[in-house]
Amino acid sequence: MDPLTAKVLKPELNPLFLTFETIYRIEFPLYIKEIKFDEEARKVDIFIEYHKKATFPCACGQTGQKIHSRVPRVWRGLDIANCQARLHLEVPRIKCANCGVKTYHAPWAREHSHFSRLFEERALFLAEYMPPSKVALFVGVNESQILRLLEQRGKTPKRLSPKSDEGA
Repeated sequence: MDPLTAKVLKPELNPLFLTFETIYRIEFPLYIKEIKFDEEARKVDIFIEYHKKATFPCACGQTGQKIHSRVPRVWRGLDIANCQARLHLEVPRIKCANCGVKTYHAPWAREHSHFSRLFEERALFLAEYMPPSKVALFVGVNESQILRLLEQRGKTPKRLSPKSDEGA
């Protein structure tokens, strides 16, 4: 079976898992459970889980915090072979003795972002040379999302140059 044409990829069948885990900084206790490829929709869904008895660190530095609850989240990842990549995780919420209930921070994204760091960096790079409307079209998101990303990073949006009147 050719792993690139398979609809559902399992870790034991495909070496791409290690590559994606490296690219997105997915480390223990997280792991990629499954990758689904929808050729028609041009989407790659990467399903991430954590070992069931895993504990997580709190932002305050406390380690070994147990899971209190889970919140399903999806992040837009960097496109793979012209397919939109999406990372899925039921984000653990931990109960810290010092801080109370806190949401675990996924290593592949900034806090409160719906994009991976790699996706954001690519969009920001393109925004240095293109107006936000063109960047949004190129990466497949709304222009308002690009404008919000630029604002969060303190960048000024590039505007279209006025057409020159050479013939006038």
